[in-house]
Amino acid sequence: MTPFDCVQLDHLQTEERSAQAHLINSLEKSGFCMAFNHEELLVFASVACCVAEIASFVDDLVPKLHAGGRLNYVGAGDSGEIALMQCTELPVAFFTEAYQVIALVAGEKRPATRIQEEAEDTEQIGATQLEALNLTPEETVSGIPASGRAPFVLGALKGALRMGALTAGTTNTSSSLVGTMCINHQCVASLGPEYTLGSTGLKDMSVAEQFLSMISTCSMVTIGKIYTGLMIDRRIGNHKLQARARRILRRVCREFMGLYAKRRLVLPSPILTTFRQMQDDDAASGLIRRCNRSVTLACAVAVTNISPNEAISELQDRGGNFGAFVAKRLDLSYVNGDIASIGHSGNPEYYLAIDGGGTKCAVSISTRFGVVSRGYAGPCNLNLVTAEEFVCQVKKATMDAITQLPQTGDSRPNTTPRFRKVWAGIAGLHHADKLEVLIGNLEKLLGVSAEAGSLRLTSDSALLGACLERDTSIETGISMISGTGSVATAFKKDYNGHAVEVRRTGGWGHLIGDDGSAFHIGKQALQALLTSIEINEVDTESRLTEMEKEVVAYFGCTKSAVLSRLLNSGKNPTSDIGGLARIVTRLAFRDENPNFQALEILRNAAESLAQLILPLKITCPPQSSVLILSGALMTIEKFRELVYDQFSSAHIIAFKKIVVINSASDYAVNYLAAQAI
Repeated sequence: MTPFDCVQLDHLQTEERSAQAHLINSLEKSGFCMAFNHEELLVFASVACCVAEIASFVDDLVPKLHAGGRLNYVGAGDSGEIALMQCTELPVAFFTEAYQVIALVAGEKRPATRIQEEAEDTEQIGATQLEALNLTPEETVSGIPASGRAPFVLGALKGALRMGALTAGTTNTSSSLVGTMCINHQCVASLGPEYTLGSTGLKDMSVAEQFLSMISTCSMVTIGKIYTGLMIDRRIGNHKLQARARRILRRVCREFMGLYAKRRLVLPSPILTTFRQMQDDDAASGLIRRCNRSVTLACAVAVTNISPNEAISELQDRGGNFGAFVAKRLDLSYVNGDIASIGHSGNPEYYLAIDGGGTKCAVSISTRFGVVSRGYAGPCNLNLVTAEEFVCQVKKATMDAITQLPQTGDSRPNTTPRFRKVWAGIAGLHHADKLEVLIGNLEKLLGVSAEAGSLRLTSDSALLGACLERDTSIETGISMISGTGSVATAFKKDYNGHAVEVRRTGGWGHLIGDDGSAFHIGKQALQALLTSIEINEVDTESRLTEMEKEVVAYFGCTKSAVLSRLLNSGKNPTSDIGGLARIVTRLAFRDENPNFQALEILRNAAESLAQLILPLKITCPPQSSVLILSGALMTIEKFRELVYDQFSSAHIIAFKKIVVINSASDYAVNYLAAQAI
């Protein structure tokens, strides 16, 4: 450490003395303890200011843990001791593999052993020790320097960034890390001096412990290692842990009995018998042993009466998450006639979302446990159909979904059920007149009330705003739809946390716009064919390309009859032209010999979509916003990659998050149901 570094340390907030420190020698023991407790209380308030940042970090961390990536804590001095303590506890408490949570402590070639203080002052040592871990982009490195300037920790974080890992920094002073380096996430708790009544590092250790406990526990809950407050996925070692495992198993069984009783359901006899057997220690221990000493697996077997192998398979399908396993099992039993989502009145509680677009009206009906049926009808864009036609299409799609509802006892509902909440997203709503009449017709049809809050009426693109509403870490977002049509919408949260549309680009319909849509792609393919036909009339040697031949085959006629077949078929030419996009994408994205004519059309479409984003990025800066993609074209990964390439060409920087939504009505109705729980 240079003399300059020492001078810099003298000015650090964490190196100052507490204002109460001079009282230490004059306090009685009880007074000292009270003063010490008062200082420690400052920790919780300071950490509370960083809850949103921690939650955002956990959102990014959890998928990497699911993919097998490691969580690496880096610390020096007291923070290194805290990191070591966390990594020692997690494998025991949460059945986490020891290799998946690592503490990298200053001065040690291997992670998680003793600390050498002289190594704290060298960035290169931090980087070297991190390189020895052979990180991948699926891994996470969280640095915890109290002052925010510990060279060992910063060196490790810089090395992690070079390797493409997710990084985070947690520190005790607002003057730290800011401007020092670029990290993915930064959590800062400004606590004031490091000295607590003359004893260095006490608040530092409390802050580090709070940060790491929140990160670790939130991650464990999210990946399903905690169920209703029970540490269900844990290792079973000594007698104390064995007894705890039996208590957890019994408590899960009791909760299941209460779940069925609340819904006025009768537990199947084999499951009820198992629940009674679990009251005996030998029987409970025997089931846990049969399940390879896994409490999670034993609970899954007990509540379903399936074999351990079947339970393992279903749990693996749910990423080992017991809560997700439970929800799926209840939903399955509902479909088979046992009403898992039944309410106190004996009737299911249903939620409905309507995605009324220009091509079709799609509706989804959900219970608390997920979508149970879907229905479809014709176009609902209020720019294209009358209000009466719109209501007719909504009714047709809703009844289509109702007829597919699972049976409730002896019969399936043949009339409109009671919907607890309805979200109607309608294309062309911004240009609709007589909105009060439209709302009244929907209220009468579906038995809900806009005034009472059970009917929410928005544009169809606003359904995607549910993605922003459910993410507490982001305040702005941009949705981009590329289906038969195209539109981009900028959202901001209001004071209630609802996503409010603040600007739109596109969405004008195929006659005026819809650049970048399936219609746009199909039109370019058709134009290429017609151009070649014209050239053939004067150049008899000219031949149709592969794509143009497939377009002719699509219409099922000779090349000279394509235009008349399209215009005089009696069908809607818009959908016929949009259907050509399937040919173009198939030819462009095939594994061998991609068709470059088709690929160029798709590049042009992607460029048009990037242009839709440009006017919105001022309102919703991408680096702090979520990008929500939907529509048939956006479900194609290779097409999304073309769009991202065009973002770079248009100097649109990376979005903080990107979410792809296959069904807007499914997503919105699940959000409605989740809000009501």
